[in-house]
Amino acid sequence: MSMTRKSSGKLRRTDDIAAYLLLAPFLLFILAFTVYPVIQNLYYSFTNYNLGRPPTWIGLRNYTRLLSDEVFQQAVLNTILFAVFSVAGLLVLSLCAAIALNRATRWARAVRAVTLYPYAMSMVAVSMVWLQQVAGSLVPGWNTDIALYTQIRSGDVAYELLRPMDAYAHWYVKSLAGRLGPFLLALVPVLGVGLLVPEPWGLGAPASPLHALACLLTLLSGVFTSCAMILLSYAMLLDVRVGDAPSRMAVTVAQILSGLYLPLQLWPEAMQTFLYYQPFAGMLDLPVRLYVGAQPLARAGEIVLLQAFWTAVFVLAGRAWIGRSFRKLVIQGG
Repeated sequence: MSMTRKSSGKLRRTDDIAAYLLLAPFLLFILAFTVYPVIQNLYYSFTNYNLGRPPTWIGLRNYTRLLSDEVFQQAVLNTILFAVFSVAGLLVLSLCAAIALNRATRWARAVRAVTLYPYAMSMVAVSMVWLQQVAGSLVPGWNTDIALYTQIRSGDVAYELLRPMDAYAHWYVKSLAGRLGPFLLALVPVLGVGLLVPEPWGLGAPASPLHALACLLTLLSGVFTSCAMILLSYAMLLDVRVGDAPSRMAVTVAQILSGLYLPLQLWPEAMQTFLYYQPFAGMLDLPVRLYVGAQPLARAGEIVLLQAFWTAVFVLAGRAWIGRSFRKLVIQGG
């Protein structure tokens, strides 16, 4: 028993010595740059000292002269008045505002929401909104090719068959240009303004430079999925049995499930697995999660593979559907 106590006491002393050695650099820093200057200034306040000669002890003469100085007296009075009126004034105004917000009036809820919104807002949510402003043009439904849409609706799409190129590839490249052009033009100015706007309204910094790079790369790879989805909607529009309404509905569903209107992480927890693997999350929501750090950097490769899979599915389906519609297309004319 005695040997056990001796060994445990020796280990405790060893741990104490190790702890003091680890704390020593920080304690020396605090003593040298905080405690010592305070003590030195306190000593100098009782002396007559300037850089040209050593300090001489004069007792309380500096404090007596300071207390009799009119400028110092006025400064103390101003500080007291400011503290009393600012604290009391803010307290009264805050109490009145709280009472007003607590009353059940017609506009109470709206005023309460506007007042408390900045305090409840998460920087992550704000950053996601800023990024959606930049990358929203990559999602289907924005910058639609009106000319092609009109051609399909009017039947003039037959002219596309006269081009010495593959119609699907031509439309895909046009859609790709329509996505990337606005995105690249808005990238620098919108991000620049967002980073300059103060908290809690501005764009927060990325979780790391690698997170920002992964976000940009997955946004660009998600454009291919978006364009494939757009051409699938063109295929619906070409098919007279489907028509315009389902095509528009498919684009709206893509916008909702891409997180354009509401980040997918705010949806019910039971739906998160489905939302992660469904084809539209990779267009916007998953890349934005990488920027804010809500998605581990290690899953960037998985996101790219998901995007590639759904792009292939949409391309195969859209190309087959458009080819089938073109084969049934009848051109009449004199």
